[in-house]
Amino acid sequence: MLVVDFRLQDETGADVIARLRKCHGEVPVVILTGDTAAERLRELSALAVSVLHKPIDGARLARTLVEAVGR
Repeated sequence: MLVVDFRLQDETGADVIARLRKCHGEVPVVILTGDTAAERLRELSALAVSVLHKPIDGARLARTLVEAVGR
């Protein structure tokens, strides 16, 4: 399970996901982002089980992680 912020200092969450999947195969991903652009959300949805928008509360994150692992 990966929980990845989309905007990182020197790369994007998509870059991290691609690199880790190359080494470890398909793993469930939850992306956290403050980005709301429709094009970006479509791109992220193709990479992840869920895309959550910041700020996110702990209970919502926990539910999403349980759902993602169950898939």
